[in-house]
Amino acid sequence: MGSITKSKFKFGTKAETLERIAPLLKTGQVAPLYYFTVAQWRSQSEAVLNQIQKEFISFKELIVRSSAQCEDTHEQSMAGAFHSCLHIDVQSKTDITKAIDKVISSYQEHGDDQVLVQPMISDVAVSGVVMTYNLEDGAPYYVINYDDFSGRTDSVTGGTGVHKTVLINHQYQKEYIQSKRIKSVLDLVEEVKLLSEQSALDIEFGLTHNEIPYLFQVRPICLTTAWEKGIKKRVLENLPDVTRTIESYVQRRDNIFGEKSILTTMSDWNPAEMIGVTPKPLAFSLYRKLITQTVWRLARQEMKYSTLPDVELMTGIMGRPYIDVRNSFNSLLPEGLTGGLAEKMVNAWLDRLREHPELHDKVEFDVMQTCVDFSFEETFHERYGDIFTKQEYQEFKTALSKLTKQCLNLAETSSLRMALTSIDDLAKRQNRRDQNKEVQRETLGHIQHLIDECKELGTFPFSIIARHAFIVESLLRSMVKRGAITAERMKLFKRSIVTVASEMAMDIEAVSKEIKSQESFLKRYGHLRPGTYDITSLCYSDRDQLFNHSNGLHAHVITDEFLLTSQERVSIENLLKESDFGHFSVDDLLEYMRLSIVGREYGKFVFTKNISDILESLAVWGGQIGLSREDISHLTIESILNSPVSIKHEDQKSYFKKEIKQAKSKFKLSKEIKFCYILRDIKDMYVLPLHRSAPNFIGTLSIVAPVIFVDSATKANADMTGKIVCIENADPGFDWIFTKDIAGVITKYGGANSHMAIRCAEFGLLAAIGCGEGTFERLVKSGTVELNCGAKALNPLYE
Repeated sequence: MGSITKSKFKFGTKAETLERIAPLLKTGQVAPLYYFTVAQWRSQSEAVLNQIQKEFISFKELIVRSSAQCEDTHEQSMAGAFHSCLHIDVQSKTDITKAIDKVISSYQEHGDDQVLVQPMISDVAVSGVVMTYNLEDGAPYYVINYDDFSGRTDSVTGGTGVHKTVLINHQYQKEYIQSKRIKSVLDLVEEVKLLSEQSALDIEFGLTHNEIPYLFQVRPICLTTAWEKGIKKRVLENLPDVTRTIESYVQRRDNIFGEKSILTTMSDWNPAEMIGVTPKPLAFSLYRKLITQTVWRLARQEMKYSTLPDVELMTGIMGRPYIDVRNSFNSLLPEGLTGGLAEKMVNAWLDRLREHPELHDKVEFDVMQTCVDFSFEETFHERYGDIFTKQEYQEFKTALSKLTKQCLNLAETSSLRMALTSIDDLAKRQNRRDQNKEVQRETLGHIQHLIDECKELGTFPFSIIARHAFIVESLLRSMVKRGAITAERMKLFKRSIVTVASEMAMDIEAVSKEIKSQESFLKRYGHLRPGTYDITSLCYSDRDQLFNHSNGLHAHVITDEFLLTSQERVSIENLLKESDFGHFSVDDLLEYMRLSIVGREYGKFVFTKNISDILESLAVWGGQIGLSREDISHLTIESILNSPVSIKHEDQKSYFKKEIKQAKSKFKLSKEIKFCYILRDIKDMYVLPLHRSAPNFIGTLSIVAPVIFVDSATKANADMTGKIVCIENADPGFDWIFTKDIAGVITKYGGANSHMAIRCAEFGLLAAIGCGEGTFERLVKSGTVELNCGAKALNPLYE
């Protein structure tokens, strides 16, 4: 049955490899095993059965596993190609025979193929698979995919159940690993690598409740020839510089409250959703210039939040966008707080996020309190009651109550009304510009004008309107929490509000029925594109087959007026008086809510037209000097606008090509180095749990449907009818999916108040928003998914 080679380890079949490595292991063990060939089974099955029962007489259950000659080789793994049978009664020859026959029937039957029999390990706390390199590109990370919930040994390899993924860089320090279980797994992996004299391994393991590691399988990774050459050296050489940058960035800053910052990809202005986690330089720099450089804090200052020094909201780590959460928290303190309380408040918020990283995309609702809503006191004391004194609580509430009262204002001079007026002014300017055929749209001067105009009349007022919409959401949630209205009635209220998204869906349906012309539709909506800041993504006007196979709305938009019941009206009126908002009537409150929600969507719709014009003007400019859209996407907006005027027209292409080449190299490296969704200190660059956020579920029903992955390259005529759309990060440019009679939506990124969450609620569409990387990738690979919003569950149903 095989022998142990002491001089140099030799891989064989699954059974042979386990038999050879078993006596060498010190940190783990291999369960007792017995194996035989198909030929032996065909000629002497009774003897084999007797031997199995003799070998495993002290065990209750067996696992019968494949061990074919074509499995686990350097050329191919054949992972999952053959059957394994679990929980086989050791006392039943009939059951054992059926299991063996089932395993053999999955082979293409060669006489020397083997069947491996082992006892079931009953005390499994954790099971999983470790790849000693990232499988896609060969980056130097241990990729540990594990299940610590079901107690099964095959849940990860079988693709069932709940599992988690953590990436651990090869240069990790042991003190970075907080989990004893993960430490035990890594000890086993390191020993198997040493014994096998192989660095690229695929290892299946189990861990008992006493943290005894079992080796279930080990085989060479067969994809190494497809990996990027030199990737390990590049990652390990550059990682120390990245960690030093992070360590420096999160330290104490002058004139900013909070001891130590945290960086995240999805907090506040949520760059992961808006430009992606690995945006190209143009998208990153344009997003920064239009919003996260100055506009974000000036808009909040206008609303009487704190005045900040000249700090930015977003930073780039190897080109990846991260929100500086400390700066974000500072910007949402109400003005007038004493320095001591402001410092204590920001630190409390940071500590809560540090202890609960899963809240990183929900900080406005689950970490901070940025307005006084109807459950303010209860929420505050639940989270921070043991941290702040009564006097500190009162000071904070008084300052925030003053700010909230100023926001709940429908006067023409209110921040909301003035912001809405600015958006209207921008829309008028855009209409005049569209009618003026003499504008030289390709000049850099024109592009600079579009940027300045977008900031002044677009993103700045939109930032104010969006903040009002967050206040609205807090008020609505607290109304439900206090029992003034039900969750269902709140959803009905939201669906009764007709926004630009509702209008677009109805208009595209009208085009498909030939009630409205395509030309009129594109005149209004043609600037939208999937990937608002991505120059390589075509806008609606340039997309073929946009109107083909449109099935109309998934669900009819409710346009009937929403009317409160008498009891709801009395309850809300009492809440307003209790919160000292007596100046604001119930009708005023509903009008404020409608204005904020409609205004947010319309403001976004309007300012993105300027962004589209900027991108199209850049494309024309680039085309004149021989640069493609892809080329331009690797330039920053600053490098374009600040390019030396002395460069001759014919030399501009070579001048920019040098920068493009460098940018592409850096962009490639930024993808090779793996980043965590939250960076609290340098250990988060070495130990990276994949984002497993609790999704924000929209709706209460459950559906089972096939999935379809959609991105900016997806054709508009793709068949989506009855399918669940899986989309990484969604912006207004993806609104056309709502015309396809889809069954539901799942996104990788996005929060409770994100664009796609709002759209799905508006259309009464079931959705799971922001499920995280690991869950999202698993769902996309699945043929069919159960989206159970009532139970708040996402379950892949593998075909």
